[in-house]
Amino acid sequence: MSGNWQLEIFGTGDAAEIDHVKNFVSNHQLEKHVIIRGWVAKPFDNLECDYLVLTSKYEGLPMVLIEAQQHGIACISANCPTGPDDIITLESGYLYEPGDIDQLSGTLQRCIDAPTVPFDPRKIRALSSRFAEGNYFENVERSLNMINTSNRKG
Repeated sequence: MSGNWQLEIFGTGDAAEIDHVKNFVSNHQLEKHVIIRGWVAKPFDNLECDYLVLTSKYEGLPMVLIEAQQHGIACISANCPTGPDDIITLESGYLYEPGDIDQLSGTLQRCIDAPTVPFDPRKIRALSSRFAEGNYFENVERSLNMINTSNRKG
């Protein structure tokens, strides 16, 4: 990828995975672009970024996407079988097909080339409110009531 960009990697894995990532960064002369942070207790506390990128092949409910949105951060995520397309909207980020490296690379390059992030952080934070604890339980209760009502009619 060309342009002015920086990638910060948060999280852990086994020693072989970490070594693989470090070797990749070194072998491709990406040290000035890639910082490996490892495990951080509260990564959003001092994080300034334009996008959060999630490359998972499988997710249940990817809380990291919701947390990013609660901080007004746009997201780029693999559209794995469950989760990301329930969270990311046209107003909050981009989805790409899992494993489609060309699609991910193209999306990242367009983000790097763009003069500004095309998403409003206030709107992103507002969109995340549907996952707030109170709203979540209200939605579950409303859904259960709809099921119960339709069962009585049938």
